Amino acid sequence: MFVVLFWAGMNQFETLEEGFIPPKTKTFRYPNSQDNNEVWFHKIAGWGNGWSRTYDDTGIDTAEVIWEFFSRY
Repeated sequence: MFVVLFWAGMNQFETLEEGFIPPKTKTFRYPNSQDNNEVWFHKIAGWGNGWSRTYDDTGIDTAEVIWEFFSRY
């Protein structure tokens, strides 16, 4: 989470939105900096640096999350 805090600080974010995607995924999002930047972080309980798919028990598909983020820019 250190890298997330680093980028949040670099972009002068003040608001953190936390969420949960059942059954295992916590979400952290810093929205709308002065430059309209965002920082997203998804933490999957029991996973390291893996690539989750919709058929896993994580609740998310990594490729979809990445596309959702980058397709906005």
